[in-house]
Amino acid sequence: MAERDAYHLHPELRGKIKPAVESFFRDVDLGDIDAQVAKAGFPSDWHTPCEEREADRLR
Repeated sequence: MAERDAYHLHPELRGKIKPAVESFFRDVDLGDIDAQVAKAGFPSDWHTPCEEREADRLR
């Protein structure tokens, strides 16, 4: 099977997506983000729970 161009549907993204090992999100700690958000005065329920997002995705 011939290898398909990963950017064939969105060529404008070529060169803009970092390899996973270089991504900021690879090491992100959601607990740290929650602490920063709380420090900024946001309520503890500022984000949608994983279960709710997954239910929305499945719908």
